[in-house]
Amino acid sequence: MSSFPSTSSAPVPIISSSQNPTPSLNQSTPATSSEFLNFLSNDLSWLLENTEDCDVILQIGQEPNVRRFYAHIALLRARSSYFRRALSKDWAKCEEDGLILFNKPNIYPEVFEEILKHIYKGTVDFGEQNGSNLLNLLTASDELMLDQFCNYIQTFLIEKKYEWLEENLVDVLRITEKCNNCTALRNHCLELIAEKPASIFRSEGFVSLDKELLLSLLKRDDLEMDEVEIWNHVIKWGIANTIDLSELDKSKWTEENYEALSDTLSQCIPLIRFFDISSSDFYDWVRPYDKILPSELNEDIVRYHFKPGSMPQSIVLPPRDQGMNLDSLIIKPIHARLICGWIDGKDTLGPTYVKATYDFRLLVRGTRDGFDATTFHTKCDRKGATVVVMKLEGSGEILGGYNAAYWRTGAVYIPSDKSFIFSLRDGKNLQEVRLSRVKDSSSAVYGHTSYGPHFGTADLRMYSLFNNSENCSCQQASYYKAITEHVRFAAEEYEVFQVVQKQ
Repeated sequence: MSSFPSTSSAPVPIISSSQNPTPSLNQSTPATSSEFLNFLSNDLSWLLENTEDCDVILQIGQEPNVRRFYAHIALLRARSSYFRRALSKDWAKCEEDGLILFNKPNIYPEVFEEILKHIYKGTVDFGEQNGSNLLNLLTASDELMLDQFCNYIQTFLIEKKYEWLEENLVDVLRITEKCNNCTALRNHCLELIAEKPASIFRSEGFVSLDKELLLSLLKRDDLEMDEVEIWNHVIKWGIANTIDLSELDKSKWTEENYEALSDTLSQCIPLIRFFDISSSDFYDWVRPYDKILPSELNEDIVRYHFKPGSMPQSIVLPPRDQGMNLDSLIIKPIHARLICGWIDGKDTLGPTYVKATYDFRLLVRGTRDGFDATTFHTKCDRKGATVVVMKLEGSGEILGGYNAAYWRTGAVYIPSDKSFIFSLRDGKNLQEVRLSRVKDSSSAVYGHTSYGPHFGTADLRMYSLFNNSENCSCQQASYYKAITEHVRFAAEEYEVFQVVQKQ
């Protein structure tokens, strides 16, 4: 881990949402509760900087990086349940010059300095701290049982350091596995892997994963990867983690070698969905290792492939729920899940994982069915709630909208207070997405024979032939915000999906 840089000079109180500077005492107006908290934070900060009343020396770190911090036992015990016990009368302590001497060699001094500031001031300021430093801070705070601080750090990492998390998923999971209060961050990382498992399973570091971490992944029902590929990666992991196998040609394996691999993978094998693997893939990839399978399971799989309809005797796990069977040339499952969250009323912006609650059934696609308004109404009218997505010609920006009601003709506005429009930008950086909910529900969507999807009075409109230059437009009116800087454009592609609640 890299060294911990110094913090900036604008701390944010974790005990208060106020961003105002601490007021002076000679103000004519009475102080507010938040201002009193600022007074308290400043006073305790002074206490930290003056050592004359300290009664404990905290020796932190290991040689050559060791520092001493002077502090107050009463305050440490009040703020940390760890220190409440560690500095109690029941624990043996050595003294130096009349002060308690407490050693903590497994925390970086730079990290502890930030923790001590938080303990005294009740403030948080991460400034430009990088992900590695914050992870050090999190693990140290977890050990010192600073639960609120841990929760804040986890939220900060998830919301502000998402790119770093995606690049360091294995390390983060390996470290948080040992923490008691890092469940939120750990679950977030597992969800990211479930959504994009290739980033881990196909990585060079996969074979070095801890077994418990691998089991956590295999237990998930939402891994978006073919089961046979999961099996192949598990076999590679097993070989790499079984003594003598990685350097031995498989053609020379003995019964003892197969037994050793079976022992290594004994907890993994029950988590593989063998019955979701095709007959040809079973023959090519599973059969060569059938000696490591329990005999009853192997017999069940063979019977399943050669005698359709037979009932297995083994415990059969249900197929993995791989989110959505999405038939789209424009958006990916990660985008669809985000839209599902918006339909459910969440205003999530960014890559936070959202469980799919709906299926998107394709009704029309421009390059397949045509870009004209007539085709749109023929295929989409009175089909209930729909999601429209389009890719702009030239820029590649992805725009769309959700009609919570239905489509129809007749030159009428269709009311809805649940509709929204959005931009996924280029679809690559979800932190840049834009969501705009309906402001005037009476004009949420408009139905007309000459128009295709038409949101608001002018917010997102597709006219006549949607792939013709300037036949699509965006101008903020009935929805709260504009979703794009483009005013007129053509659709390179567009799709409409019927939204169906998952059973």
